[in-house]
Amino acid sequence: TLRADFYHGPLLYADFGELIRTRTEIVLPLSASELEEAITGPAGRVGAVIEDGLVDQIVHDVREQPGALPLLQYALTELFERREGPMLTVAAYEEIGGTLGALARRAEEVFRRFNDASRQMTQQIFLRLVTLGEGQEDTRRRVLQNELMSLGDPRIVEDVLDRFGRYRLLTFDHDDITRTATVEVAHEALIRQWEPLCDWLNESREDLRLERRLLHAADEWNHFNRDRSYLLQGTRLEQFREWAQSTSLQLNEVEQTFLSASIDEHDAQVEAEKARQAREHALEQRNAKFLRALVAVMAVS
Repeated sequence: TLRADFYHGPLLYADFGELIRTRTEIVLPLSASELEEAITGPAGRVGAVIEDGLVDQIVHDVREQPGALPLLQYALTELFERREGPMLTVAAYEEIGGTLGALARRAEEVFRRFNDASRQMTQQIFLRLVTLGEGQEDTRRRVLQNELMSLGDPRIVEDVLDRFGRYRLLTFDHDDITRTATVEVAHEALIRQWEPLCDWLNESREDLRLERRLLHAADEWNHFNRDRSYLLQGTRLEQFREWAQSTSLQLNEVEQTFLSASIDEHDAQVEAEKARQAREHALEQRNAKFLRALVAVMAVS
């Protein structure tokens, strides 16, 4: 299964591309009648009654919208929780902000209940949960929970994750290989619909690009048993050292350890070079004194 916006990747490989060319089944967005069935069918199976006009309104809102099904799924879940007896009402649908506003409205409600420290941590967490789209839309990113827990006070991080998870805005799983706990944005539509997140991304794009490069280098260093040859050096080190002092992004433990190790190694090399130059200078002075003494002796002789 391959998303349309990543379709070009396998086509770069001749044999794989040929398989895709000859054996492709395109899954199109649901038509209006199929959307209606996707709403009324599950509702009917659990005995829910839909108020007249509600289905038409929902179909009108989601049809031809990108990411329509995740938006629809979330809106219907919120709508079902606000039912009046068995009735799903237009008033409840408008209360949640409609299909397009349900995700963003719930995220904003959760966010506004936080204090300043938790709001700042929310920003740090969500920025790490997005993969920047270079020439295409931003997408969600699955992150190891321990990468997030080291961003600051673990109690604040855990509380933020718990509250957004409680409202199904974040999902939790485990890495397929290591079985380490992971977290990701539940619905990619949230990246497009929640205004604060859009603003954070627009303000931090260059910082995020540098942070991902730093994280990649740190992971590589860890993978090779923290071999010193994988530490940052020269211009790259100066770039990241200056950036770390000015960025508003919080580095996690791995990034901080890697950058500190690179700085310490650089400083050690500088001190070693200074010591070498001092020894050479002392040797030159001793040789100069010896030569002056030798000249004086020869002159007396």
